[in-house]
Amino acid sequence: MTSLAPRPAPRTPADFDRLVARIATNIKKANIALMRHPETKTMAGIFVSGNSRLTTDIATACTDGWNKSYNPAFMDTLTYPEQVFVVAHENMHVYLKHIPRFRNLMKTDGKLINAAMDYALNAFLHGIKDKSLMKMPTCALYDAQFDNMSVMEIYSILKKNSKTSPKPQPGQGQGNEP
Repeated sequence: MTSLAPRPAPRTPADFDRLVARIATNIKKANIALMRHPETKTMAGIFVSGNSRLTTDIATACTDGWNKSYNPAFMDTLTYPEQVFVVAHENMHVYLKHIPRFRNLMKTDGKLINAAMDYALNAFLHGIKDKSLMKMPTCALYDAQFDNMSVMEIYSILKKNSKTSPKPQPGQGQGNEP
């Protein structure tokens, strides 16, 4: 896979349109790569479900449990393998039914349960053996201590630690981080 270096921010509407077209193409390519890859192809149906949209209404990327949304400027800061990771990450939220399964906790403790979901699925994605498929962005929530733990196990640890440590910084586990 080729790496795409981040480009300067778009200066004109035409530049932004080109950025959106390029990122939309990369998201489609990422979905196809994930559908074809032996370690992720069993989730192929998820990669084609819902809509993938580009929007500046969010900081990074998110899902409503079916549709996936990506901020084109954020995606442009990532290499192509990191973009594949973000696409896989959002699709895994859908595949694991995180939104419907944790809907009540999201209403009462959204930041913490989102962080727990992210730690759990990023640990899974980190465990994919073929490192040429994707690369975890540095902004992704990952801690090896959470490998092979469930969302609720991670949530319990984060909840316990949140009573004795500072709250996560803005932009970390806010529901739109990879």
